[in-house]
Amino acid sequence: MAAQFTEASSPERRVRKRRQANTLAWADPGGILPVIDCKILDITDVGARVVAPTGYELPDLFQLQIDSSRILGSAEVVWRGPTQVGVKFLTRL
Repeated sequence: MAAQFTEASSPERRVRKRRQANTLAWADPGGILPVIDCKILDITDVGARVVAPTGYELPDLFQLQIDSSRILGSAEVVWRGPTQVGVKFLTRL
């Protein structure tokens, strides 16, 4: 079954310009926990807006990666909405 993503718009509060991404990605919490499929809706050099499939909650800390060879860095959730989260990058790889 394909993952279902629900996207909702939110008011702009960023100082930095965000770029639309709409890129499928993984949230890797590390350890033995499984990765969570997600979608990067938009991104800046300091963070991103991410949505997980309906029914999945992203952990507070995770590695955000586009594929097995492209890790964007460690991410920390700084806000949670009904369907999406905002993350700041703790490290950028």
